[in-house]
Amino acid sequence: MANKNLIERLLILKGNMSTRAFARLVDIGESSIRGYLNGSNTPPVEKLLKIAKPFKTTVEWLYSGKMPNIKDIDNKCLSDLYRADPEVIDIESDKNKIFPVVRTYDDLKSQLHFYCIHCGKWHQHGRGGPDEPLQLGREGYGGGHRISHCLAENSPFKVRGVILEVVGEFTDEIKNQKPKETPCFCHKCKKYYSTALNACSCGFINKKRRNKYPYMLDIYMKCAYELAGNEKQEIDPKKNQHDQNTSRPPEINNAEPSTENQWSISEMLVMTTEVLESKTSYRSALAANIRAFHEAVKNEEGMEKLNEKLDKLLKENRAMAERMARMEKRLNGFEEPSPQKREQNAG
Repeated sequence: MANKNLIERLLILKGNMSTRAFARLVDIGESSIRGYLNGSNTPPVEKLLKIAKPFKTTVEWLYSGKMPNIKDIDNKCLSDLYRADPEVIDIESDKNKIFPVVRTYDDLKSQLHFYCIHCGKWHQHGRGGPDEPLQLGREGYGGGHRISHCLAENSPFKVRGVILEVVGEFTDEIKNQKPKETPCFCHKCKKYYSTALNACSCGFINKKRRNKYPYMLDIYMKCAYELAGNEKQEIDPKKNQHDQNTSRPPEINNAEPSTENQWSISEMLVMTTEVLESKTSYRSALAANIRAFHEAVKNEEGMEKLNEKLDKLLKENRAMAERMARMEKRLNGFEEPSPQKREQNAG
Protein backbone atom coordinates (compact mmCIF):
# COMPACT_ATOMS: atom_id res chain seq x y z
CA MET A 1 0.00 0.00 0.00
CA ALA A 2 1.32 3.43 -0.95
CA ASN A 3 2.40 5.77 1.82
CA LYS A 4 0.11 8.79 1.33
CA ASN A 5 2.29 10.99 3.53
CA LEU A 6 5.32 10.09 1.45
CA ILE A 7 3.56 10.85 -1.84
CA GLU A 8 2.35 14.17 -0.45
CA ARG A 9 5.87 15.14 0.65
CA LEU A 10 7.28 14.21 -2.76
CA LEU A 11 4.67 16.36 -4.49
CA ILE A 12 5.49 19.26 -2.15
CA LEU A 13 9.18 18.99 -2.99
CA LYS A 14 8.42 18.68 -6.69
CA GLY A 15 6.32 21.85 -6.63
CA ASN A 16 5.95 23.34 -10.12
CA MET A 17 8.89 21.40 -11.53
CA SER A 18 8.25 18.94 -14.32
CA THR A 19 8.68 15.28 -13.49
CA ARG A 20 11.71 15.15 -15.75
CA ALA A 21 13.35 18.13 -14.04
CA PHE A 22 12.61 16.67 -10.61
CA ALA A 23 14.08 13.31 -11.66
CA ARG A 24 17.25 14.98 -12.92
CA LEU A 25 17.58 17.00 -9.74
CA VAL A 26 17.44 13.94 -7.47
CA ASP A 27 19.39 11.77 -9.96
CA ILE A 28 16.72 9.07 -10.26
CA GLY A 29 15.12 7.70 -13.42
CA GLU A 30 12.01 9.54 -14.61
CA SER A 31 9.94 6.34 -14.81
CA SER A 32 10.84 5.51 -11.20
CA ILE A 33 9.85 9.00 -10.07
CA ARG A 34 6.50 8.69 -11.83
CA GLY A 35 5.88 5.42 -10.00
CA TYR A 36 6.74 7.03 -6.66
CA LEU A 37 4.43 9.98 -7.33
CA ASN A 38 1.41 7.93 -8.40
CA GLY A 39 1.87 5.39 -5.61
CA SER A 40 2.44 2.36 -7.83
CA ASN A 41 5.97 1.94 -6.45
CA THR A 42 7.53 2.70 -3.07
CA PRO A 43 11.05 4.15 -3.16
CA PRO A 44 13.69 2.19 -1.22
CA VAL A 45 15.67 4.00 1.43
CA GLU A 46 18.69 4.63 -0.79
CA LYS A 47 16.41 6.46 -3.24
CA LEU A 48 14.81 8.46 -0.43
CA LEU A 49 18.27 9.53 0.67
CA LYS A 50 18.97 10.80 -2.84
CA ILE A 51 15.66 12.68 -2.87
CA ALA A 52 16.23 14.21 0.56
CA LYS A 53 19.77 15.41 -0.12
CA PRO A 54 19.21 18.37 -2.53
CA PHE A 55 16.28 19.63 -0.45
CA LYS A 56 18.24 19.38 2.80
CA THR A 57 15.55 17.35 4.48
CA THR A 58 15.53 13.82 5.94
CA VAL A 59 14.04 10.41 5.32
CA GLU A 60 12.11 10.76 8.58
CA TRP A 61 10.41 13.93 7.32
CA LEU A 62 9.56 12.32 3.99
CA TYR A 63 7.92 9.39 5.78
CA SER A 64 6.06 11.26 8.53
CA GLY A 65 5.45 14.63 6.89
CA LYS A 66 4.88 16.21 10.27
CA MET A 67 5.05 19.97 10.58
CA PRO A 68 6.56 21.55 13.69
CA ASN A 69 4.61 22.42 16.78
CA ILE A 70 4.43 26.20 16.54
CA LYS A 71 5.74 26.50 20.11
CA ASP A 72 8.87 24.50 19.27
CA ILE A 73 10.26 26.70 16.51
CA ASP A 74 13.06 29.15 17.24
CA ASN A 75 13.04 32.93 17.08
CA LYS A 76 14.46 32.99 13.53
CA CYS A 77 11.58 30.98 12.05
CA LEU A 78 9.09 32.79 14.26
CA SER A 79 10.45 36.14 13.09
CA ASP A 80 10.17 35.04 9.45
CA LEU A 81 6.52 34.13 9.99
CA TYR A 82 5.83 37.46 11.67
CA ARG A 83 7.55 39.48 8.94
CA ALA A 84 5.60 37.65 6.25
CA ASP A 85 2.33 38.71 7.89
CA PRO A 86 0.99 41.93 6.28
CA GLU A 87 -0.80 42.82 9.53
CA VAL A 88 2.42 42.75 11.58
CA ILE A 89 4.05 46.19 11.45
CA ASP A 90 6.97 45.60 13.81
CA ILE A 91 8.65 43.04 16.07
CA GLU A 92 9.71 43.76 19.64
CA SER A 93 12.29 41.72 21.54
CA ASP A 94 12.77 41.29 25.26
CA LYS A 95 15.14 38.84 26.97
CA ASN A 96 15.52 36.48 24.00
CA LYS A 97 11.78 36.61 23.31
CA ILE A 98 10.14 38.30 20.34
CA PHE A 99 6.64 39.73 20.09
CA PRO A 100 4.69 40.73 16.97
CA VAL A 101 3.26 44.24 16.86
CA VAL A 102 -0.03 44.16 14.95
CA ARG A 103 -1.99 46.91 13.21
CA THR A 104 -4.95 47.67 15.47
CA TYR A 105 -8.07 49.84 15.22
CA ASP A 106 -10.15 51.39 18.01
CA ASP A 107 -13.96 51.39 17.74
CA LEU A 108 -14.12 54.13 20.43
CA LYS A 109 -16.70 52.06 22.31
CA SER A 110 -15.40 48.97 24.03
CA GLN A 111 -13.08 47.04 21.70
CA LEU A 112 -9.75 47.18 19.89
CA HIS A 113 -9.68 45.18 16.63
CA PHE A 114 -6.90 43.59 14.58
CA TYR A 115 -7.24 41.27 11.61
CA CYS A 116 -5.72 37.81 12.06
CA ILE A 117 -4.75 36.10 8.80
CA HIS A 118 -4.38 32.78 10.64
CA CYS A 119 -8.01 32.74 11.78
CA GLY A 120 -9.36 34.75 8.84
CA LYS A 121 -11.28 37.17 11.05
CA TRP A 122 -11.03 40.25 13.27
CA HIS A 123 -9.91 39.63 16.85
CA GLN A 124 -11.26 41.85 19.59
CA HIS A 125 -9.60 43.02 22.80
CA GLY A 126 -11.17 45.28 25.39
CA ARG A 127 -10.21 48.96 25.33
CA GLY A 128 -11.46 49.67 28.84
CA GLY A 129 -14.46 51.91 28.28
CA PRO A 130 -16.30 54.24 25.87
CA ASP A 131 -15.37 57.53 27.50
CA GLU A 132 -11.73 57.71 26.50
CA PRO A 133 -10.71 59.48 23.26
CA LEU A 134 -8.80 57.83 20.42
CA GLN A 135 -5.14 57.48 21.29
CA LEU A 136 -2.72 56.17 18.67
CA GLY A 137 0.37 54.04 19.25
CA ARG A 138 1.34 51.04 21.33
CA GLU A 139 0.54 52.95 24.48
CA GLY A 140 -2.88 53.84 23.10
CA TYR A 141 -5.92 53.43 25.31
CA GLY A 142 -6.24 49.72 26.02
CA GLY A 143 -3.20 48.89 23.85
CA GLY A 144 -0.10 46.90 24.75
CA HIS A 145 0.59 43.19 25.07
CA ARG A 146 -2.35 40.78 24.87
CA ILE A 147 -2.80 37.01 24.93
CA SER A 148 -3.80 35.50 21.60
CA HIS A 149 -7.43 34.58 20.95
CA CYS A 150 -6.50 32.45 17.94
CA LEU A 151 -8.56 29.35 17.28
CA ALA A 152 -5.88 27.89 15.00
CA GLU A 153 -3.55 25.60 16.95
CA ASN A 154 -0.51 26.50 14.84
CA SER A 155 -1.02 30.26 14.75
CA PRO A 156 2.33 31.98 15.49
CA PHE A 157 0.42 34.41 17.72
CA LYS A 158 -0.24 31.59 20.19
CA VAL A 159 3.45 31.45 21.11
CA ARG A 160 3.72 34.73 23.05
CA GLY A 161 0.63 36.73 22.16
CA VAL A 162 0.63 40.09 20.35
CA ILE A 163 1.34 43.75 20.99
CA LEU A 164 -1.45 46.04 19.83
CA GLU A 165 -0.54 49.29 18.08
CA VAL A 166 -3.54 51.52 17.47
CA VAL A 167 -3.30 53.13 14.03
CA GLY A 168 -6.81 54.53 13.62
CA GLU A 169 -10.53 54.23 14.18
CA PHE A 170 -12.32 50.97 13.41
CA THR A 171 -14.93 51.88 10.80
CA ASP A 172 -17.19 49.82 8.54
CA GLU A 173 -14.89 50.68 5.64
CA ILE A 174 -11.88 49.26 7.48
CA LYS A 175 -13.86 46.21 8.56
CA ASN A 176 -15.07 45.40 5.04
CA GLN A 177 -11.55 45.58 3.60
CA LYS A 178 -10.76 42.21 5.15
CA PRO A 179 -12.65 39.03 4.25
CA LYS A 180 -14.14 36.78 6.89
CA GLU A 181 -13.00 33.25 6.17
CA THR A 182 -14.29 29.90 7.37
CA PRO A 183 -11.95 28.39 10.01
CA CYS A 184 -9.84 25.54 8.65
CA PHE A 185 -10.49 22.27 10.47
CA CYS A 186 -8.29 19.19 10.15
CA HIS A 187 -10.40 16.02 10.16
CA LYS A 188 -7.25 13.97 10.63
CA CYS A 189 -6.24 15.31 14.04
CA LYS A 190 -9.50 17.12 14.90
CA LYS A 191 -7.90 20.54 15.32
CA TYR A 192 -8.21 23.94 13.68
CA TYR A 193 -5.19 25.08 11.69
CA SER A 194 -3.96 28.39 10.28
CA THR A 195 -5.72 29.62 7.14
CA ALA A 196 -2.53 31.48 6.20
CA LEU A 197 -0.23 28.48 6.57
CA ASN A 198 -2.93 26.30 4.99
CA ALA A 199 -1.39 23.32 6.79
CA CYS A 200 -1.86 21.46 10.04
CA SER A 201 0.96 20.42 12.37
CA CYS A 202 0.01 16.78 11.75
CA GLY A 203 1.28 17.17 8.18
CA PHE A 204 -2.03 17.73 6.36
CA ILE A 205 -1.91 20.41 3.66
CA ASN A 206 -5.16 21.62 2.14
CA LYS A 207 -4.42 21.61 -1.58
CA LYS A 208 -8.05 22.14 -2.54
CA ARG A 209 -8.20 25.51 -0.83
CA ARG A 210 -6.64 28.53 -2.51
CA ASN A 211 -4.09 30.05 -0.15
CA LYS A 212 -3.60 33.82 -0.16
CA TYR A 213 -0.24 33.57 1.59
CA PRO A 214 1.61 30.68 -0.13
CA TYR A 215 5.04 31.85 0.96
CA MET A 216 4.14 31.39 4.62
CA LEU A 217 3.79 27.66 3.97
CA ASP A 218 7.34 27.68 2.56
CA ILE A 219 8.58 29.23 5.81
CA TYR A 220 6.60 26.74 7.88
CA MET A 221 8.06 23.85 5.90
CA LYS A 222 11.58 25.19 6.39
CA CYS A 223 10.90 25.19 10.12
CA ALA A 224 10.01 21.51 9.76
CA TYR A 225 13.26 20.89 7.87
CA GLU A 226 15.23 22.56 10.64
CA LEU A 227 13.58 20.54 13.39
CA ALA A 228 14.32 17.43 11.34
CA GLY A 229 18.01 18.22 11.76
CA ASN A 230 18.80 20.44 8.77
CA GLU A 231 20.44 23.82 8.44
CA LYS A 232 18.17 26.80 7.98
CA GLN A 233 18.17 28.56 4.63
CA GLU A 234 18.06 32.31 4.26
CA ILE A 235 14.70 33.46 2.94
CA ASP A 236 12.93 36.72 2.22
CA PRO A 237 9.44 36.31 3.71
CA LYS A 238 8.19 39.62 2.29
CA LYS A 239 8.89 38.53 -1.28
CA ASN A 240 5.69 37.63 -3.16
CA GLN A 241 3.71 37.37 0.04
CA HIS A 242 0.55 38.41 -1.82
CA ASP A 243 1.23 36.40 -4.99
CA GLN A 244 -1.60 33.88 -5.01
CA ASN A 245 -0.18 31.97 -7.95
CA THR A 246 3.34 31.51 -6.59
CA SER A 247 4.34 28.12 -5.29
CA ARG A 248 8.08 27.55 -5.16
CA PRO A 249 9.96 24.46 -4.04
CA PRO A 250 12.49 24.85 -1.22
CA GLU A 251 15.89 26.24 -2.12
CA ILE A 252 18.46 23.75 -3.31
CA ASN A 253 21.84 23.15 -1.75
CA ASN A 254 24.10 20.69 -3.53
CA ALA A 255 26.91 20.72 -0.97
CA GLU A 256 28.31 17.30 -0.16
CA PRO A 257 27.44 16.07 3.34
CA SER A 258 30.23 15.40 5.77
CA THR A 259 31.29 11.80 6.36
CA GLU A 260 29.78 11.68 9.82
CA ASN A 261 26.37 12.73 8.46
CA GLN A 262 26.15 10.19 5.65
CA TRP A 263 24.01 7.89 7.78
CA SER A 264 22.05 8.03 11.00
CA ILE A 265 20.60 5.49 13.41
CA SER A 266 17.07 6.30 12.26
CA GLU A 267 17.99 5.66 8.62
CA MET A 268 19.64 2.38 9.54
CA LEU A 269 16.49 1.38 11.42
CA VAL A 270 14.34 2.16 8.40
CA MET A 271 16.56 0.07 6.12
CA THR A 272 16.72 -2.77 8.64
CA THR A 273 12.93 -2.79 8.90
CA GLU A 274 12.56 -2.95 5.12
CA VAL A 275 14.88 -5.96 4.89
CA LEU A 276 13.21 -7.79 7.78
CA GLU A 277 9.76 -7.19 6.29
CA SER A 278 10.81 -8.43 2.86
CA LYS A 279 10.16 -11.98 1.68
CA THR A 280 13.71 -12.62 0.54
CA SER A 281 16.53 -14.80 1.81
CA TYR A 282 18.25 -11.64 3.06
CA ARG A 283 15.60 -11.45 5.76
CA SER A 284 16.79 -14.64 7.51
CA ALA A 285 20.43 -13.75 6.97
CA LEU A 286 19.99 -10.30 8.49
CA ALA A 287 18.01 -11.69 11.43
CA ALA A 288 20.76 -14.23 12.13
CA ASN A 289 23.43 -11.53 11.90
CA ILE A 290 21.49 -9.22 14.19
CA ARG A 291 21.20 -11.97 16.81
CA ALA A 292 24.89 -12.82 16.49
CA PHE A 293 25.98 -9.19 16.71
CA HIS A 294 23.62 -8.58 19.61
CA GLU A 295 25.06 -11.55 21.50
CA ALA A 296 28.60 -10.39 20.69
CA VAL A 297 27.85 -6.90 21.98
CA LYS A 298 26.36 -8.31 25.18
CA ASN A 299 29.37 -10.62 25.65
CA GLU A 300 31.74 -7.73 25.07
CA GLU A 301 29.86 -5.61 27.57
CA GLY A 302 30.02 -8.52 30.04
CA MET A 303 33.76 -8.87 29.49
CA GLU A 304 34.24 -5.17 30.09
CA LYS A 305 32.38 -5.44 33.39
CA LEU A 306 34.47 -8.48 34.40
CA ASN A 307 37.67 -6.63 33.49
CA GLU A 308 36.56 -3.69 35.59
CA LYS A 309 35.92 -6.01 38.56
CA LEU A 310 39.29 -7.73 38.02
CA ASP A 311 41.10 -4.39 37.94
CA LYS A 312 39.36 -3.42 41.14
CA LEU A 313 40.38 -6.70 42.85
CA LEU A 314 43.98 -6.30 41.68
CA LYS A 315 44.10 -2.78 43.10
CA GLU A 316 42.67 -4.01 46.39
CA ASN A 317 45.19 -6.89 46.44
CA ARG A 318 48.12 -4.51 45.85
CA ALA A 319 46.87 -2.19 48.55
CA MET A 320 46.56 -5.11 50.99
CA ALA A 321 50.09 -6.32 50.14
CA GLU A 322 51.45 -2.84 50.81
CA ARG A 323 49.68 -2.71 54.17
CA MET A 324 51.06 -6.14 55.15
CA ALA A 325 54.58 -5.06 54.19
CA ARG A 326 54.31 -1.97 56.36
CA MET A 327 52.99 -4.03 59.29
CA GLU A 328 55.80 -6.58 58.91
CA LYS A 329 58.36 -3.79 58.93
CA ARG A 330 56.91 -2.37 62.10
CA LEU A 331 56.87 -5.80 63.75
CA ASN A 332 60.54 -6.33 62.89
CA GLY A 333 61.35 -3.08 64.61
CA PHE A 334 59.82 -4.34 67.85
CA GLU A 335 61.54 -7.79 67.73
CA GLU A 336 63.10 -8.94 71.11
CA PRO A 337 67.01 -9.20 71.09
CA SER A 338 68.57 -12.67 71.44
CA PRO A 339 70.43 -13.75 74.75
CA GLN A 340 73.83 -13.35 73.07
CA LYS A 341 72.96 -9.79 72.06
CA ARG A 342 71.82 -9.06 75.62
CA GLU A 343 75.18 -10.35 77.04
CA GLN A 344 77.13 -8.29 74.54
CA ASN A 345 75.12 -5.24 75.42
CA ALA A 346 75.67 -5.90 79.16
CA GLY A 347 79.47 -6.37 78.66
